[in-house]
Amino acid sequence: MKKNEVSLGIGALTRREFLALSSAAACWTAFGRTASAAARKPIPDYWCTWMTQNALVAKDPHIERSALAGDQGAFLARNNMNERFLFGKDGWADRMCPGFRQGMFFMLDDGWDVPYDTHPGRNLDRFGFLEPWPERFAGCGATALERLTTINARLVDKGWQGAGLWIAAQRQGDRHGALADGVEDFYRRKVELSARAGVRYWKVDWGARNDNTFREMVSRIVREICPELTVEHCPFAMGPFNSQWLEERAGQRVFVGSGRVEINIDDPGLVARFRFSDVIRTYDILPPFDYVTTLDRAVAYSRLVDKQGVRTLLNVEDVPVIGAVLGHALGIMRPMDDKQDAAAFAECRAAVNWHRIAPPFGGEKGFATVCSDETLAESYHFANEEVWLQDAWNRTATQRAPAVVARGLALPEVKPLGEGRPFVVAGRHPAGMLAVGTLPRLKSAQAPAVFATPPVEIALRETPAAGVPLAVFGEPRRVLVPAGGRKGRVGVSVRDLASGRTVRAEVPVAEGALVLDIAELKAAVAEGARPVPALALTILA
Repeated sequence: MKKNEVSLGIGALTRREFLALSSAAACWTAFGRTASAAARKPIPDYWCTWMTQNALVAKDPHIERSALAGDQGAFLARNNMNERFLFGKDGWADRMCPGFRQGMFFMLDDGWDVPYDTHPGRNLDRFGFLEPWPERFAGCGATALERLTTINARLVDKGWQGAGLWIAAQRQGDRHGALADGVEDFYRRKVELSARAGVRYWKVDWGARNDNTFREMVSRIVREICPELTVEHCPFAMGPFNSQWLEERAGQRVFVGSGRVEINIDDPGLVARFRFSDVIRTYDILPPFDYVTTLDRAVAYSRLVDKQGVRTLLNVEDVPVIGAVLGHALGIMRPMDDKQDAAAFAECRAAVNWHRIAPPFGGEKGFATVCSDETLAESYHFANEEVWLQDAWNRTATQRAPAVVARGLALPEVKPLGEGRPFVVAGRHPAGMLAVGTLPRLKSAQAPAVFATPPVEIALRETPAAGVPLAVFGEPRRVLVPAGGRKGRVGVSVRDLASGRTVRAEVPVAEGALVLDIAELKAAVAEGARPVPALALTILA
């Protein structure tokens, strides 16, 4: 190794390059701290227990698949929430998100504050207790404060940001909003309880009171008592599909509709909900439409945020590439231990790590979301008993979203290099970081669902400033970045956003653009068979 070079894997950095990169990394870290402190709230990413609760039901050999249809699966899944599942041997708090849980809340979803065998159709008034149900968490303390404080403290000790709580939109005893007296006093006590226990995230979902009056009251009380507590609300009621409904056609009931989000972004009630919410969740979808359904919702709600000038964050749930590239929060739902799908695990880890560099952000002047006029459609024929929604069984549904979406910068040019094209997303963070990514497409409309990413070349119209990273998610074949007068070959720091491994590489300049061969750069930083879902690339010269 030559003097003044620092070895990093397959390449080396000169002393000047190393110092420049170290300074940039310090700036990214400082920005993350500053953004979080200014908001008085931590980054609002979380891992949610709900799908893991349901997965235990699905694995039970004594339960027929038909028993999971509709809300029956949810009824059974609520029973899979207690102290043993969280903190017992091989508990979720230890197993899930190893190596990156420090950037995430642990979301206790539906079931933590109700008795066992609770069903909203029969026991709606049980929801909204907002204290750990004593029978479920008996070992965590004798009082509500002791139980909730212990749960939160144990999670922090295991490396999480802390507990997040699923909140029914009602108070205990409610049946469709009929119980009006004492609601505000009730919520003041519950907010004070969460504040004293150190809880800093509430996920307010469905319930007897989906109206703005109730939800705004909750947000107002939180701001008065515990402004550090983030409150997430859901949008107006919507199903798992965008604009798909059943109609009789030629003697058969089939799905019809545009497959696009159809909302009025000037609707006073919807605008009001965004204004008082810290976070709005894009809400439940039906696999395998995760990518297309969520992308179109993110576009639609971003248009509202941009036009109305609100600061609300979006939570795009379990679609990490959309959250990372477009600056939206994550609510990861899938089981997330390293014994699961290695590629999915690495993708989530990479997105959370990128959020530590480029935190999610709400509405910002100059950072509007734009999209192509062209849209791409996904169609899928659901097999019998494949999903919880019975209406989908043995029927074909279609969802559609823009082919290219960008936030805070001009739409990139996308050049297909074969048959088909993926969805493409690109974004610029207020602190200057750039990101680009691809979302895979369904290979067939028939079950089982299999995804692939058609090869494309993506040409960005902006170059990141010196020392500022560009993140690349997914599998674009090449990414072109304006060279800014550079010629020949240019040094680039290549960081695997999942593992953190960093090497130095050189990339060519052709026709005024840096040519980033993504497969080649991933191979340079890869270790064995470990997946490399995303890169952070920093120009060194």
